[in-house]
Amino acid sequence: MALHDCVGGAYNVTRQARIGVKPGQWGWSFEELQSSWQAAEEAGFGIISCFDHVTSSPGRQAAWDAPSLLTAMAGSTGHATLAVDVVNVSLRHPFLLAAQLAVAQAASGGRIQVGLGAGSWHLARFDQQPLGLRFLPLAERCERLARCCEALPALWRGDEVTDPALGLDHASLGPLGITVPPVLVGGTSDATMTIAGPVASRGPGLRDGIQRRGRIGGQPADQPGDHRVRGHRAEQHRLSAQHARIGHAVAAKRHRDRQVSHNLARIVHRPGRPPPA
Repeated sequence: MALHDCVGGAYNVTRQARIGVKPGQWGWSFEELQSSWQAAEEAGFGIISCFDHVTSSPGRQAAWDAPSLLTAMAGSTGHATLAVDVVNVSLRHPFLLAAQLAVAQAASGGRIQVGLGAGSWHLARFDQQPLGLRFLPLAERCERLARCCEALPALWRGDEVTDPALGLDHASLGPLGITVPPVLVGGTSDATMTIAGPVASRGPGLRDGIQRRGRIGGQPADQPGDHRVRGHRAEQHRLSAQHARIGHAVAAKRHRDRQVSHNLARIVHRPGRPPPA
């Protein structure tokens, strides 16, 4: 199929389309999340993702840290791509974020996909408040996002990075020996989405690794790789309903598994027969 790169040039590639699922982790127990990842992989989903919101606010529900969750997902799955859509680059120090994601990449055998975002007003500010972090204006958040698009892949390659704006001074993770995870830029504003093009156009390696995600001027972003777009509110409601159905399916599967175990126990321990040693 014919695709276009971020600077408008056409080139022909053959890529297999992948369908992903995102069991958002608010209000889920860890056991439920683990079952959902395994069920999704068994069902044939190519990508299993999580979001990046660590506080229970505003819904007062259980929340789970995304970089740590990716490492846990790596141990519970075997072949699906594991993604975070998307990391708020203002929530963590970039050096520690790169280090955490590197562990997940190593633990998964190179299956991590990293979405980076500037952080949205309606949710990200709740994550930053407990840490005493000021929620920056959009222009400043976008500048930080652009810098992280450069710094994180460099740190994963083992390069030494100095960027005073990010608080990096000759920072290096050393020769980790991992494959640099592909990076997607996520967002809904024009300011956010213009970041992906300049970074991706600097070379074939970066172009393949950094892709756009979201909407530009109300139209879906059409870029190489996965064609996942963040829709408007109606689309988000539809996706939320899908996630709820997945949650119900996982709960039903767990109930069936418990029932099967109970029935087996009754057969093994039926009256008149001694229990197994």
